[in-house]
Amino acid sequence: YQGVKRRFSEKQIADITVIDDYAHHPTEIDATLDAARQKYPNKQIIAIFQPHTYSRVIAYKDEFAKSLEAADKVFLADIFGSAREKAGSVTSAEIGAEISKFGG
Repeated sequence: YQGVKRRFSEKQIADITVIDDYAHHPTEIDATLDAARQKYPNKQIIAIFQPHTYSRVIAYKDEFAKSLEAADKVFLADIFGSAREKAGSVTSAEIGAEISKFGG
């Protein structure tokens, strides 16, 4: 057994440590950002987040925003739909607007 892929997988690129993690729920984002902050307490934490499914963003938009506030900077990619939902009534920008409302 080789373990779970995309769970806090680290790669060094010059002086930057890239952590790839398939956190797709707010509690997983909390855990990943907390682990990164503990392991690299003196480093800037930059989150690049691609939400997965429109229905999940609708259900957890505020929670995603609160979780992502733990990062020093956040970049949001477009929502990755599923085979069942190729488009939706919500965008990643709405998560960004919520982060701004919470003071991030």
